[in-house]
Amino acid sequence: MNENKKQAATTHARQQLLHATVEIARLQGISGVTLDAVAKQAGMSKGGLLHHFPSKNALVEALVRHMMTQFFERVNAIYEREPEGRGRWLRAYVRASFEPEPILQDVRTVLAMFIENPIAMQIAQEDADQWMVRFTGDGISPARLKIIQRAADAQWVESRVGVETSDTQDILDELMLMIQQEG
Repeated sequence: MNENKKQAATTHARQQLLHATVEIARLQGISGVTLDAVAKQAGMSKGGLLHHFPSKNALVEALVRHMMTQFFERVNAIYEREPEGRGRWLRAYVRASFEPEPILQDVRTVLAMFIENPIAMQIAQEDADQWMVRFTGDGISPARLKIIQRAADAQWVESRVGVETSDTQDILDELMLMIQQEG
């Protein structure tokens, strides 16, 4: 097998395992995510799983990285469509935070991953630091930036725990206005 085919097969197997992990976590919570359960859900042997992820922690860490990559890709796609100017990265981040999440809908599962795996929290902190680097060049005061980001993050969490609000579009519009305002 040539190197490209090997790489594609490895990527596919890892994606299968991550999707199996998400499905089990969604249905049973993070406590249901065992190596045996993930291997079975993915239609793979436990040895095959261990070839890609040597432990449950490694699997969870890969899932956290995958989630963060997926979110970045969504933000980046929106960023490319956003007009140049003040707050471009932050506008894209806010818009993406208001979109449905394709990876994990249940925030309790996400939080459990962080509670059970300290490395996952470290990964999240590194991701947050990278967002701050992107936002720094957006021309928005640090305090205003954090207020807007935290409001967007709160919207993301609320939508995942089932808080229904009729004013979601109004909140999004207000955050976009705040990004454009000086101050």
